[in-house]
Amino acid sequence: GLSKIPPITPTKRILKMLQDNYPDKLGVFVITNVSGAAQIFLNLVLPLLPTVVRQKIHIIPNDDEKRVRMMRELVDEEYIPHFLGGKDSYQFNANEYYKNSPYATEIISDEEGIRYYETMPYYAPK
Repeated sequence: GLSKIPPITPTKRILKMLQDNYPDKLGVFVITNVSGAAQIFLNLVLPLLPTVVRQKIHIIPNDDEKRVRMMRELVDEEYIPHFLGGKDSYQFNANEYYKNSPYATEIISDEEGIRYYETMPYYAPK
């Protein structure tokens, strides 16, 4: 239901962070399996984004046939995951991927992530 829609203030902060730091690095942003509440939320938030960013966002329909057709327009079928109607069966394992990396770290909880986010001076809640 609507109780699952995130509050607007942190959402605007996250959008500002993305807009300030990643607008030219974002090639395509694909959103799948969108619930009714999420669709309402997206309809409220998307107009707040700059046109150049908004044009890179593609909301994939829940209808199987339309979903596969739209995904094939955006991505080669060999890279579309099985659950979206494609051929790719790869499953990412962060622990395996980062085990020998200087970026290897413990997976943190949501609470730890929020505490870290709140310490960022530019984006911290006011």
